[in-house]
Amino acid sequence: MKDLFEYCSPVTLEGSIVSIADEIAQLSHDIEDMRRLTSMDRMLNFYKKVKEVLSNDLGQKNMDKLELNDTYDVFSETLDELKNNSILRIKCERMYTKLILSFSISIVGRIMSSLWSIPEDKRLIYLKQYHTGSFEDLLTLSKEFPDIPEVTKIGLKCLCKIFKDHEEILQDEMDIVRWDLKGKEICDDLMNILNKTLDKKLSYKEQDKLIIFNKEQRNDLTRSYKAGFKFGEKLGSDKLDEIARKCLIWDYIAGMTDNFIIEEYESLSCKRVGL
Repeated sequence: MKDLFEYCSPVTLEGSIVSIADEIAQLSHDIEDMRRLTSMDRMLNFYKKVKEVLSNDLGQKNMDKLELNDTYDVFSETLDELKNNSILRIKCERMYTKLILSFSISIVGRIMSSLWSIPEDKRLIYLKQYHTGSFEDLLTLSKEFPDIPEVTKIGLKCLCKIFKDHEEILQDEMDIVRWDLKGKEICDDLMNILNKTLDKKLSYKEQDKLIIFNKEQRNDLTRSYKAGFKFGEKLGSDKLDEIARKCLIWDYIAGMTDNFIIEEYESLSCKRVGL
C-alpha cells in the first residue's frame, strides 16, 4: 500500500488485527501448497524443524504459559507415527495448522493488548511507524514495549523462524514464485489505475463519482470514501479528498478474491494475465 499512502501500515488497531490475520490465513494456503508440491521426505523434515524450534527455542515452560502443550503433544505424537504411516499425513498437517494457529493467535493477542493499553495518540505513532502485517514486524514493534512478557518476544522469534522455513520451501517452486511476482504487479497496477481514474471522476458531480464500479458495490464504496474522509480529518490532513479516495481503493482491493482481481485488472488495463 505504499503506492496509496506515505506509510504502509494500518493505523487502527482493527486494521492491524486484519493485517496480521491475513498473514496467518496465508499459512493454510502455504501448507496446502507444500503438501501438493513437495515430497513426503521434505514435509517430514519441515515438521521436524518446527518441532525442534518449539521444543528447543520456546520450551515446555513457555508452551505451557501460551497454553500450547496439549496441541503440541498431539502434533508431536502424530509426527512420530507418520514416519511409518503415510496415511497420517493429512492428520499431521491438520494438527500442525491447529498448533501454529493457536500459537499465532496467542502471541498476536498479547501484542494487541499492549497496543490497546497505551494512549491513542501514541498508539497512532507506533502504527504509522511500524508495519503490523508480519511476525517480523510485530517483533520489531514489541521492542518498543519493555513491559511485554519475555515469553511473547520468544514466541515471536519462533514464529519468524517457522514462517521463514515456509518461504524457503515455497521459493523453490517456480510456479508459486512466478505467481507471487504477478500478484504484486497486478495489485500495484490496479491501484494506480483506480487512483488515476478516480482522481478525475471524484472532481465530477456526486452521482458520477463511482460510476466505474458495479451498482451493487457503490453503497459500500461510498461508505469507505466517507470513512476515509473522516479519517483524514482525524489526522489533520489538508488532503481529505485524496485520503478518502485512497481508503476507498484500499477497501475495494482488500475485499477481492484472486479471480476477481484478475478480472478487474484485465478489464481496466486491457491486458491479459497469462496463466
